[in-house]
Amino acid sequence: MDYICHHQTKERKQQWTGHLDSYRISGKILEVEITGRGSHFHAIVGSHSYGNFICIPCLGVGSELASLSDVFWNLERLSRQMNSIDAATVAYALSQLADL
Repeated sequence: MDYICHHQTKERKQQWTGHLDSYRISGKILEVEITGRGSHFHAIVGSHSYGNFICIPCLGVGSELASLSDVFWNLERLSRQMNSIDAATVAYALSQLADL
């Protein structure tokens, strides 16, 4: 599944295509492959008693999430642990997953 990602700084606005592939649901856990702008991630997304979370083991990234559709909040959280372009690719992927 392809989707559009956006990132804006004071200097410029960027847009690129991300891709979701091979997602698998097991209970409250979703595993998905996310690609965009030359990066590839295996992400584990789930929910617990107090909300949602994401883990990207290959990068050592783990974070609480708002609702999957909340791109702004999720992007802010992910940008603390990964570069802003990759964080946007993942945040927009989560938004697409919310629609499934």
